[in-house]
Amino acid sequence: MISANVVELPGWIRILRKNLGLTQDQFAERLGVTFVTVSRWENGQARPNKLGLRTLWGLAEGTGVARWDSCTAGRSAGRERTSRAGLPPPVAGFPPRGGAASAHGVKDFKPRPRAADQGQVDLLAKSAVFSSLDTKQLVELSRLAVERRLKPGQFLFFEGDAVEYCYLVASGMVKVLHHSASGTDFISAVYGPGELLGVILLLAGKRRHPTTAQAVTDGRVLVIRGREFAAFLNRYPGAGFKISQKVLSISSKRHAAMVRRLSELAAARTDYRLAHVLLGLCLEFGSTIPLTRHEIAEMAGTTTETAARFVSRLRQTGVVSSFRGKVVVLEQEKLRLLAGLPPK
Repeated sequence: MISANVVELPGWIRILRKNLGLTQDQFAERLGVTFVTVSRWENGQARPNKLGLRTLWGLAEGTGVARWDSCTAGRSAGRERTSRAGLPPPVAGFPPRGGAASAHGVKDFKPRPRAADQGQVDLLAKSAVFSSLDTKQLVELSRLAVERRLKPGQFLFFEGDAVEYCYLVASGMVKVLHHSASGTDFISAVYGPGELLGVILLLAGKRRHPTTAQAVTDGRVLVIRGREFAAFLNRYPGAGFKISQKVLSISSKRHAAMVRRLSELAAARTDYRLAHVLLGLCLEFGSTIPLTRHEIAEMAGTTTETAARFVSRLRQTGVVSSFRGKVVVLEQEKLRLLAGLPPK
């Protein structure tokens, strides 16, 4: 039997398909998905959701290929194994709030001391969530953070992974993806410098990520272990309350924006949706939008071909310019009109 504990999911899917003696087209037909979906699974560009994984497990029965398990995969590969984005290896899970303190609980946990980094202190101070902390608290929090560099396409976490860290984007952009049963992706949000991922899940005591996070550009993130962050909040309850309030406020605004965008996807014309996506990204991140046409299509709920034609029309009329996976908005007012908004 071929062990599933020493390979990552893309390699396991490839092994399973070859053991079944199927081409990617034939494998896709058996699974009820498209050839492109299978190709993206095997290249690590997308990940099957829970329903897709159960279907794959069913196909693996009787083939000699062990079931791939995200909770155990890679353990036998050694302690040096790192996550998909080169982040620290997994640690003990985040303890639920209000639970009894154990050997791994908040009260008993002592973070490893690290030297304070003034650059990290400044970055934390500029973040909307941590801006209310005093200098002592910012320095202490910076000692808990580890900086990691990201390359375009690298993942911070996948849907279904354990919630063990929170991430502060120091530079670059990170997109958050929802996977459908067919293997297609929908970009629900894009995070830029100063924004945090995973904090609301840690505060709520959630165990698994409901989404996938992937780097769009070269960048840096500050990574803080969930249990260290929880211990910090317990030491400073007043600061913890302010942080929780800001996290809830920011999360509610993002949720409202996503609900509004979903309603637009259901009702509005494709060109309107694409214009609205481009304008929203321009207002949030500036005139240069480092997203490909495929990623813009994923945000607007349309095909890459449709997004490419729309961007080409905008380029021909001088509204935008595009090059090497970037779109530069030249005429924001014209884009506002295309998005159905009145001029400023």
